[in-house]
Amino acid sequence: MGCCGSKNKYDEDYRNNDRSQVDKLEQLSNINDYKSSGQLGNDKSTIQSLQQSQQAENPTSAFQIISNTNKSQVLEKYEDYPDDPDNMVSYGIILSMEGKNKEAEAQLKKAVQKDSERARSWQAYAELYERQNDQQKALEIYGEGYKHSSPKIALDGDDSNLLLNYAINLYKAKDFEKAEKLFKRVITSGPKSAEACGRYAIFLLKVNQDKAKAETYFQEAANMEPPNAIWNQRYAEFCKHFLKDEEKASIYFKRSSLYQQQQGNSSRRN
Repeated sequence: MGCCGSKNKYDEDYRNNDRSQVDKLEQLSNINDYKSSGQLGNDKSTIQSLQQSQQAENPTSAFQIISNTNKSQVLEKYEDYPDDPDNMVSYGIILSMEGKNKEAEAQLKKAVQKDSERARSWQAYAELYERQNDQQKALEIYGEGYKHSSPKIALDGDDSNLLLNYAINLYKAKDFEKAEKLFKRVITSGPKSAEACGRYAIFLLKVNQDKAKAETYFQEAANMEPPNAIWNQRYAEFCKHFLKDEEKASIYFKRSSLYQQQQGNSSRRN
């Protein structure tokens, strides 16, 4: 009875305390933290450039990549080569960003039909529905795209992005068994990615409540090159709350702040 009682108390403590901290790690916004702390002062140009650099921290979103690309270049490529599936996808994303979701849907559907082997096309098609909060349709399309990526022994960057986003959506849908399978597949078979390692760390912490294994992947995400300010911040928060290691937390908080400033400076130069 003592053992079971102790386990139940741990679960209760986790639900009431640690779970809220994991939610904070998922929702963490470095920019807002720095603004509220006064570290950035009132320099609007600095804040704006850091916001732009933060958007580029997640290289797995097809929509986010295009949002950081020159629109005229996308349109020019599409006009020159309208039958190229990659150009179709980029143009479809532009249409959606302009609020033309019906036209975007037709364009992205045409792209996956043109070349069903391209993971980027399936990802963008699924993301279109994610952005419209149609989770069921997004999962359905991710599943179709996965059928084309799953037979591959080694994943390329586009395959990894597709599978990672599919895993994240399965996690949100509480299909934890399949989500973990895909997280592992991305980490072991695809290019190394801070986003993949970090997302899996959050999964391990929130779903499996495995702090030791989560630390391994949080640390890997934080130490990966090129430096990633967001995952340094999240690892610092993890060290502070879950490991109670203020010294290590301080190191990674400082690294995160430094990388944010460097990215902001780089954005202003560009």
